[in-house]
This record gives sequence, C-alpha cells and structure tokens, in this order.
Amino acid sequence: MSDAAPATPAPATVAPPQDNSPKVFVGNLAFSTTEADLAAAFTAGGAAQVLKATIIRRNGRPQGYGFVAFETESAAQDAVKVMNLKEVGGRPVNVDFARPREVREPREPRAPREPRVPASEGADAAASEKKPRKARKPKKAADTEESADNAARIDAVATDDAAIVSGTDAPKKKRNKKRSAKKPNESAAVAAENATAPADSAAPAASSAAATTPQPKPRAPRPPKKQRNPDAPQSKTTLFVANLPFKVDNDALKRIFSEYNVTKAYVVRLRNGRSKGFGFIEVADEAEQSKILKDLDEASLNVDGRDLSVRVAVALDVAAADGAADAAVPATVVA
Repeated sequence: MSDAAPATPAPATVAPPQDNSPKVFVGNLAFSTTEADLAAAFTAGGAAQVLKATIIRRNGRPQGYGFVAFETESAAQDAVKVMNLKEVGGRPVNVDFARPREVREPREPRAPREPRVPASEGADAAASEKKPRKARKPKKAADTEESADNAARIDAVATDDAAIVSGTDAPKKKRNKKRSAKKPNESAAVAAENATAPADSAAPAASSAAATTPQPKPRAPRPPKKQRNPDAPQSKTTLFVANLPFKVDNDALKRIFSEYNVTKAYVVRLRNGRSKGFGFIEVADEAEQSKILKDLDEASLNVDGRDLSVRVAVALDVAAADGAADAAVPATVVA
C-alpha cells in the first residue's frame, strides 16, 4: 500500500476538535506523518505560535488530514498563507482556516399523531352515515307476465324430472305443428342404423382404420463389410500404423520412427482434412521392416498416451489414374 494519502477536500464539511483555540485544516497528508512531524513542519515553515498538531484517525488509522492549533487567530491566518501547498512528508498539503462547528438548534417536537380507528369500527361508522335507499318502483305488467311464464317453465321441468325418477311417464305437451314438420334428425337415423348393424361389421372397420394409419418405413439393410483378401500379397516395405493421435501429421509420423530408415510417412485423412487416426510408413527394405516389427514386439510405442499398433500392410494393385508420383504408392489395408 502506498504511504501517500488521497487528496483531502477543503474543510467545508470537516469540523476541528472542540476547543476555543484558532485552528487551520491541513489536508493531503501522508499516512506516515505524525503529530510531531506536522508541528515541526509548520514551525520550520515560518508559522509562529503553534500550540498543538492533531492527526485525525479512525480505528487507529490516519485519515490523511489533521488540524494545527495556534495562540491567536492572526497567527492561524498567517500560517495559511505561508504553509498552503508546501510539502510535508513529501506531499504538497492543503492548508485552510478551520471553520468552527455550527451549533444547531434542537428541533421542535412533533405533534402526536391521531389514533387510528380500527377497520371494523370505521366500517360501522361509514355504514351508519349511508343514505337510506329509495323505495323500488312497482313492476310493469309486461314484466309480471314474463316472470309468470318463466315460473311455468320451471314447474314443467320439475315435473318431468320427478316423472323420470319415479318411473312414470310425464304428460306430453302439445308440440307446435311448424316444429313437427321439420325433417328428422339425421344423426339419430345414423345411430339407429349402427345399432341394428351386425357385430361382424366392427372387424372390417378396425382393419380399414389400421390400413389408413401410416406405417414406418423399414430401414434399408446395411451393406456387408468388405472382407480382407487372405491371398493378397503382403507388402515388404510398408507398415500400417493405427491409433495415432489426431494431431499427428505426415512429418510428425516420420519423426516418431526417426530411429529407422523411413523413406515416406503419410496419414490418411477425410475429405475435410481431418485425420482418420491411422497412416502408413515406407521403409528402405524388408530388413528394416522386420527390425521395426521386432522392436515393437519387445516394447510398445506410446505417443501422447496412445499405444500405437504397427502391422504389415497388404498391398493392392491400384492404377494411377492421374499419373501423379504419389499414385505409385499402393493403397493399403491392414494385414
């Protein structure tokens, strides 16, 4: 932590310690400055009649400002002119005349609040203050006839319900001729036909519903894997290397077998350029191939935590369609 204190604002809101001697405010003090250092700095700087120097602390830690008390007010004002922006403890200090703390008058006591009325009592009082309701007007003749008609309908429905519960037939009402002239309900006729149809008709309906349900298409069988030709000749100079880390490229594969006479190394890749995890190395002669196989039989070859699998490759006669130099290298499969 730096020994310097942050810049302290002017003493407009900072009150000096309570005593009657004139004081000046000193801000931007270093945390290492003590009362003795502050008093000595003011005395050496030309300020006279220094009585006491005080560093303001909070929880025992200096806050970066303090006060210097003088015998007279004129001495304090002279100190402000002399010591303002002078260096104390390696930092320029802000010196200003300290204002005495204002004595505030005590506030007047608040008036007591009115007691709250309980909700129930307030509701009763409000209900008592409501105006009386006006007398209702007599109903018209048309309204009376309509209510009588509704009552007759309700009685008729109640009579029908009672007849159903008791098992007796309710008296039939006369129907309007206009309503009876309407066509019979087609849905009722269809329901009657379905009820009279034989039970055997349910089976064809179920079969037709099953026929209309879309059935999932069967998956096409996978083509059988190509089997290795056991009669294919084995390569005398090419080795198949499997379980390669995906980051291994041609150069890295050749460096893995740098102890041997490897003429070419290549990693098989997908169309997007990503490694398939295996490749091939070509050696100078059959003796070098046998040496590699013998060494790997005695001790495994580990690359980035992967044990490489090295076997003799089987050469397939592949014609070089494009006449490139790499076409001379036969395509290979695992032996």
